[in-house]
Amino acid sequence: MTRSADDGRVRQAKGSVQEAIGKLIGDVAVERHGARESNAGAREATAADAHADGKPAGKVSPKPKAKSGAKSGSGSKGAGPKGDTR
Repeated sequence: MTRSADDGRVRQAKGSVQEAIGKLIGDVAVERHGARESNAGAREATAADAHADGKPAGKVSPKPKAKSGAKSGSGSKGAGPKGDTR
């Protein structure tokens, strides 16, 4: 665990407390701000943990993109292997 991960967890906890206070006093703005802060702290901690483990943050294995101009389907249009265009 790194200092950045610890900082993220502290930020997450502070946001959770702020969100609970907002609910308790009935202040929607304070509640929303706390929720945003908590989510940001969770993302910060997760990213720091992934960085410490040598893994990329975010998606681990994104889907490969298709080559431009390539169509999915069977075969190609036009002539066959020996120039046959039946």
